[in-house]
Amino acid sequence: MKFEYDAGVDAGYIYLDNYKKTINKTIKLTEDVLMDVDKDGNVLGIEILDVKKNNPDLLKDLKIGSLVSV
Repeated sequence: MKFEYDAGVDAGYIYLDNYKKTINKTIKLTEDVLMDVDKDGNVLGIEILDVKKNNPDLLKDLKIGSLVSV
């Protein structure tokens, strides 16, 4: 698993182990959370919008676990 954050748009993306597969569909879970799936319905990744606005401590917490690529 890998997490990347784009400060320019305040969005984060969680890449799961199978993220190299082709995205077939994006499912809107909430206004700020989108899930990408492949043709078989396997979750490939999750995008989180407005990261700092919705959870200001998330980036600090993830950096501790060395998951963030900024």
